[in-house]
Amino acid sequence: NNGPAMSGRVTDSAARESGLQAGTPVVTGAGHAAATAIATGVLHPGAAVIELGGQGSLLVPTAEAMKDPQGRLTSTCHCIAGTWALTATDLASSPGLDWIMDQVLPVEVAQARRNQRDPLDLLSELAAEVPPGSEGLVYLSGTRPSAGGFIGLEHRHKRGHLVRAVMESGALACRNAITALIELKRGPDHIFITGPGATNHLWCQILADALDRNIAAVPVQEAAALGAATLAGSAVGVFKGIDDACHKLVKTKGTFHPRRAASDVYTALAPVVARMSHAIASTFAQKAAEAS
Repeated sequence: NNGPAMSGRVTDSAARESGLQAGTPVVTGAGHAAATAIATGVLHPGAAVIELGGQGSLLVPTAEAMKDPQGRLTSTCHCIAGTWALTATDLASSPGLDWIMDQVLPVEVAQARRNQRDPLDLLSELAAEVPPGSEGLVYLSGTRPSAGGFIGLEHRHKRGHLVRAVMESGALACRNAITALIELKRGPDHIFITGPGATNHLWCQILADALDRNIAAVPVQEAAALGAATLAGSAVGVFKGIDDACHKLVKTKGTFHPRRAASDVYTALAPVVARMSHAIASTFAQKAAEAS
């Protein structure tokens, strides 16, 4: 990848169809994860970005193309000249939180929105009443052919347990991705988080605890869009380059530090969740094979 560059300009016919002004520069862009990395200043090896919400992506720049023998990470080109990246997706369990808002708390969420309040704040208030580990409740998001589900649900569990279990599921998925990076000797020295969840204190703290790492928040709601705009600005000379653009645009809004007791809970929980996930995946795979 040669980095951001002009590919051409909007033609007269394209202008008529799109409404864009003829002659507007067209710049080579980037995929979602790479653009998100630009918005958080994750340009070079040694740093990682995790998107809390949205696609739930993780990206770590690398100096060369790499393959994860276990298939946990995908190697792709970054949008920085001469740079590759290892990525993972579907780590944030956002669909699980959406399901809770739609099916478990629809009235409360509607009321929060009428009051111009972020529904995620409502979810966090409920989850904050629950200790790390969700008192034995585990959420598995499920990947095809598996389906998601709550494991260990008991009468004592409340709505806050459901919320926290979903948040913890995403955090443990991020932990697995970081573990894979470490095994490939590409573990990041610095971790940045962005997306809708980066403004939510509890979700960020759960992630820091699960990773047992410091994480810096870059709370940009539409990070990929900002990253694409940054690439465009760099290509047409608004900035001297990507590094200059990120130096001027990227602002962190606090660092979250792991809490020892909570991190110990997640360290013990991680292999348990992995075994559950493997068992359920095997069961659904067998079921799918029998149905075919």
